[in-house]
Amino acid sequence: MTRNNRLKLLLLILWIGLFGVVLTIYLSLGIPLSNYPGLIQEWIQDYGVWGGIVYVLIYLIRPLLFVPATLLTTVSGLAFGPWWGIIYTIIGENISANLTFVIGRFFGKTMVERLTAKIMYINRIDCAFRNNGFMSVFVMRLTHLPFDLVGYLSGACNLRHRDFALGTFIGILPGLVTFVLLGASFTDPRNLLLVIVSLVTGLLVSKWLKVHGDRVHVDAVQSRDNPVSGIKPDS
Repeated sequence: MTRNNRLKLLLLILWIGLFGVVLTIYLSLGIPLSNYPGLIQEWIQDYGVWGGIVYVLIYLIRPLLFVPATLLTTVSGLAFGPWWGIIYTIIGENISANLTFVIGRFFGKTMVERLTAKIMYINRIDCAFRNNGFMSVFVMRLTHLPFDLVGYLSGACNLRHRDFALGTFIGILPGLVTFVLLGASFTDPRNLLLVIVSLVTGLLVSKWLKVHGDRVHVDAVQSRDNPVSGIKPDS
């Protein structure tokens, strides 16, 4: 085993151990999951003007503990209101997403490269995924695929970090705004109207982009398998 692989194994063991400790504490407390938004809100607000920084830090470590992103996003609307909630969540969610990308690249890149070298079908998917990195991530974010899974897979599949970061930054906005407003609606029901507008708009846009993204992926695979298909013969 190489030194790099030993390091990965050690970090993976520490990660699993950390998650095990947190899970044990959660189960021992016996607090229903539905109570946590209110508890987290109170805890953040106890820090006063530092509450926003505490919230972003919690969002930063969230993917390591597999805490649902929607839970913290909703809490921001409760704790900070709609506008500051959106700002803090944009910061925290993007940092969190890029952390999952880095983790996925660190742990999964070598494994994916080995698989794509041996299995042609995976190689085709991987190629299409990388060649259309921005659109792939953008569509996955809009269609609300598991937040952390998208980051881990994107890093493992060796997407360009710039494409992932930009696709994430733009793609998460409709869902992010919707859940922040949902949290804020518990204190101000008028935000429910904005929730409905944001949700419907996001669903319509994501449906259109998913169809468009699927066509882009098919074209990428076809162009890879037939690289000269689009070249006209000399007259």
